[in-house]
Amino acid sequence: MRAVLTAARDAHGLLDLCERAWAPALRGRVLVAEAEPERHGDLLAAASTALSGQDADTAAERWPASLLMAVVGTVCSRYCRGSVWGVWWRACGGRKPSFVVAEAWDCAFRNALSSFGLPVFAELSADDALLVHAGVPDAFLEELCSTLVGDTGKQASRPVALLLGRPEAAAFLARCRNAMVAIRDSATTEDTEDTEDTQDTQDTEAAEIPQRLAKAMARFRAGRDHRGAAAGSALAIEPFGRGPLLVGADGLGVPATAAVKTGRLYVFSQDGVLVPEDVALSPGPAWLLYPVGAAPEAEGKLVVIAHGSLPLRWAGWSLVEADLRDVAWLRSREPGAARRVVGGRSKPVLVTGKPVQGLSHGAGRPVVVDAPVLRLPAGEVEWSVEVRGHGGGVLARERVRGAPETATETSGFWRRVPRPLLGQYSVRVGGANGPGLVRTVVVAEGLGIHWHPDVRLLRPDGLEPAEAVFHPGAGMTTVPAGLTFGTDRARLPVEAVTRQHREVFLVEPPRMRVRVDGGAYDHDAEAIRPPRLTTAGLAVAGRIFVELPGLARPPELDVVAGGRVVQRVRPHRDGGYNLRRILDTVAFHSDTVLRLVHDGREATVAWIHAPEPSQDPWLPGTTGAGRG
Repeated sequence: MRAVLTAARDAHGLLDLCERAWAPALRGRVLVAEAEPERHGDLLAAASTALSGQDADTAAERWPASLLMAVVGTVCSRYCRGSVWGVWWRACGGRKPSFVVAEAWDCAFRNALSSFGLPVFAELSADDALLVHAGVPDAFLEELCSTLVGDTGKQASRPVALLLGRPEAAAFLARCRNAMVAIRDSATTEDTEDTEDTQDTQDTEAAEIPQRLAKAMARFRAGRDHRGAAAGSALAIEPFGRGPLLVGADGLGVPATAAVKTGRLYVFSQDGVLVPEDVALSPGPAWLLYPVGAAPEAEGKLVVIAHGSLPLRWAGWSLVEADLRDVAWLRSREPGAARRVVGGRSKPVLVTGKPVQGLSHGAGRPVVVDAPVLRLPAGEVEWSVEVRGHGGGVLARERVRGAPETATETSGFWRRVPRPLLGQYSVRVGGANGPGLVRTVVVAEGLGIHWHPDVRLLRPDGLEPAEAVFHPGAGMTTVPAGLTFGTDRARLPVEAVTRQHREVFLVEPPRMRVRVDGGAYDHDAEAIRPPRLTTAGLAVAGRIFVELPGLARPPELDVVAGGRVVQRVRPHRDGGYNLRRILDTVAFHSDTVLRLVHDGREATVAWIHAPEPSQDPWLPGTTGAGRG
């Protein structure tokens, strides 16, 4: 009973936190989708699970914002076909509810809409009303983009038709159309002054539409442009996160493995977008990915600004942020490599510094603790600098003049913004004679975190218990002041509060991850328990990777059976362990554990089960075909 009460209190506390953070975002809206619930990622999943254990009427009365954001956010990211409400129930881990329960939750959803003055669409069914408030789920965004630019060659799908047919959504659709006007006019136009990404961002952000729709528009425009990227997934980078990623048409990234290492030098923009080899590099900061000991050749002064972090699957590679302002060209040291020319005019750059480890906002956006610095290119040009808050309102506006011979660095425009900085800010810079800048950052000024332990290892029952203690800067507090993570929790929310604002972040202590490649196994590296393998598919399996933050090279793996080490496996150069090396050993034992030791503590990497014991040819005291 005590455990049940504790779980209930935890759920109520989480929902109370979400309610305070999400309620302001819903005020003054017409559709719930305008509040961008999908940007809260894992927090949505936690809130959905907590809500599913509550009474529907209680949820609508006590946590209306949490109910709306959790349900609509789940539908936005997951719905493809079939029952709309069923998507949310499946995401919560529940079965299809009875008719009475489903009716109760539909009524609760509409009551929550009424509490914020949002249209309830009483004439529509429960599924259709929810679809309209989702503002078209992700799976139908490309179709909506086609419709907005006049490509109406086929009958509209149900989500798109519902949105287009609602007069209440007319203002939302008008903003979307304004953002898409440039597509029809510029599909065959080359722009040699501004980068395409910058122009897309300016068009879509100015229209104040959800970020997921803005990204879909940018992808749609790139697909119509004759300079668009090749079909398939594109390589991208998270410099301080998951490292190299393969990003598909849906905008979601999956970790890139050794299979994509076909080149010797990759160049990414400051936002992590791969710069194609036939496109000139912009003067200014860029991320360079290359093999260790094979730094690219350059004509001019190549200045390293920062070093990024790479996962173990990219062992043997370096990731650096470099300033290309004084560089004429770059090229890989590989024989026959072509030069990458640096050209065009320099642009303003927002220097944010390294983000806080283990702290994220929304759907994984990194959080920095210092006010970003604006670096303006050399030249006596007057620049307009504008800072906007999450709601879109202008917080500060200032004009800055650049120096004639050298770059100008300034952070003075932040003095007009209430301190300490907390939340999401959009910095917009424009000049009369050059390309501008639009950059969104999340700041929690002065916030520090102390972890214990430094890295959470995997145990048989889950992750090691951990603690996070927060050290907020002057003028800021956190609720709670510290967090305790049980074996079944990888991340928890925390609320940072200042006099002017409050913001919810997700906290995830640095932890061990295990990934199995190839064969019949598709273990999720985000899982909080060691994978369970069998010998049946081990012979055709690939390798197992162990990622430990801060570890330059993974340790040896111990194969443990019957309480003793029966084999040791060394890692390959890329950090992976070849599972075929242990096939004979694990086939002999009914249950085997892969284990490593880090910082004096044991970690469980995987369990391997062999249904039929056989003879181990390598252990003394046994007999079998493999022994003489």
